[in-house]
Amino acid sequence: MSIPALAWARGVKTGSTSAKCVLFVLANYADPTGKCWPSQDLIAREAEQSTDTVQRRLRDLEEAGLIERCRRCRGGGRGRGRTADYYSCRCDLSRKLRHWPPAPTPTAKPAT
Repeated sequence: MSIPALAWARGVKTGSTSAKCVLFVLANYADPTGKCWPSQDLIAREAEQSTDTVQRRLRDLEEAGLIERCRRCRGGGRGRGRTADYYSCRCDLSRKLRHWPPAPTPTAKPAT
């Protein structure tokens, strides 16, 4: 679990509650660098969504630039089938593209 990734996911606007839930599951499994590889079935169970919905939300999060997905194959891609995709939470990119962290509040000017 990565506390920074969970804090990042909490502050990001995804535009959808189901996408936010998927993002939280990914952040929960992220290592300290923001990388994780849970299966779509595991994400679906923990997010309480169908696998089809999870697939659509992963695509939405990827298109929004919030995650990066790398498809992986067993045996180095020699026809032995797919395994869980590798995901990377794009914490640095979201800070540039989204309104996170929130803008600082103006400080009061000292009375003269």
